[in-house]
Amino acid sequence: MKLKTIIILGFICLSGILHAQSNFKQGYVIREVGDTLRGEIDSRGDISMSEICRFREINSKEITKFKPNSIIAYRLTDNKYFVSKKINGKYKFLELLVEGQTSLYYNRENQLYGNYYVGNNELGIKRLPYSEEIIERDGATYLIKSNKHNGILLIYLKDAPTLRKRIESLVKPGHNPLTELIETYNDIVCNEIKCITYQKEKFPITIYIEPTVGFIKYKNLSILSKNYFQAGIIANIWLPRVNEKLYLRTGIIRTPYEMNVGKIYNYESNKIEDVIKEDVDYIIPIQLEYISPERTFIPKFAYGINYHRPFEITVGLMAGLLIRAHEKANISISYDFDFIRHKKIPIVPKQLGSQRLSFGLQFKL
Repeated sequence: MKLKTIIILGFICLSGILHAQSNFKQGYVIREVGDTLRGEIDSRGDISMSEICRFREINSKEITKFKPNSIIAYRLTDNKYFVSKKINGKYKFLELLVEGQTSLYYNRENQLYGNYYVGNNELGIKRLPYSEEIIERDGATYLIKSNKHNGILLIYLKDAPTLRKRIESLVKPGHNPLTELIETYNDIVCNEIKCITYQKEKFPITIYIEPTVGFIKYKNLSILSKNYFQAGIIANIWLPRVNEKLYLRTGIIRTPYEMNVGKIYNYESNKIEDVIKEDVDYIIPIQLEYISPERTFIPKFAYGINYHRPFEITVGLMAGLLIRAHEKANISISYDFDFIRHKKIPIVPKQLGSQRLSFGLQFKL
């Protein structure tokens, strides 16, 4: 079996494993008024939680799956709150961000930026559409951004005219600007009932830094076949909006190596000798990494591209292990494969270029 086929099959299996990973947290399900089930809810990425609620009772392994048309709402304790709403004739789970005279909802579905909705008793629920389009006109290229969301917000928030300029200046719907806008609106119009903001678990920018050392061996015929010392620093940037176990893996690795650039005749020794040139390779990985943080021994996997000096791009694959040493520090072992990429499909590996073993200490900033 060819190397490319093995890798593709491996990643198909890996995708299934990652999809099956669970992350249960305390929460409850509201089936109908007065009927609340308390237990644990599987906290995954926004897309998965917008489609289905996976619930189990405390100390139970049996999982019950609730679809949007079968319950009123579900919530992680003091965290995400999803309500079932009928949108265009179909029930969906919408994450309730702000509840008040006018409420704000969010639904990821399969959209890159996600969908935002506003709703009240008078007008019902309406999506805030947004799109970007590149057009060419008179030999020039323009980026056109839609503004339909501004018009909808002006209608829903019409009884707070002081917010008009703020609404018109909102270029693109987003969590922070919309949450602050709807909160301000409700503070203005709600005299007796104060709005409630259902804060998601705080997701600040979280970065894990990993100084690393190790050895690399190239498969390039012109590079001397031996292990070379490497050192660098890796950054793991948390991507909770996609999945709470996904990270962007990047950084820079410095690797000196020796290359055979030709042959020369040595008159003193009366022999033909290799001409060896010393050079340095800089590797910058840009990879999607999966890490499950709930164990002492934590497997990790990454896949993406590597940038090399000067302007060479390869396909990178990493498998490794984190060993929890402290609450904010892990011992890291990584094995990276670097592949020459396929010409027609750049993200598909074609031929092994190098492999490297590295050790590091990962700690949270």
